[in-house]
Amino acid sequence: MTIKEKIVDVSYAQKPINWKKVKRDGISGAIIRIGFRAYLSGALIEDAMFRAHYRGAKAAGLKVGV
Repeated sequence: MTIKEKIVDVSYAQKPINWKKVKRDGISGAIIRIGFRAYLSGALIEDAMFRAHYRGAKAAGLKVGV
């Protein structure tokens, strides 16, 4: 059994994204960077675009992973 899906990988570097167009272009899901660990302090930092990307992808009906 072969399953082929097109998935995009996004972070703060991709902005803004027209998620409805992404879906129309045949993309079925998105992997969205949720954040990172700061090098010196070790603090967890949320990706600046995580919430916007997550809401947009979900609203467009895409599968979402983080």
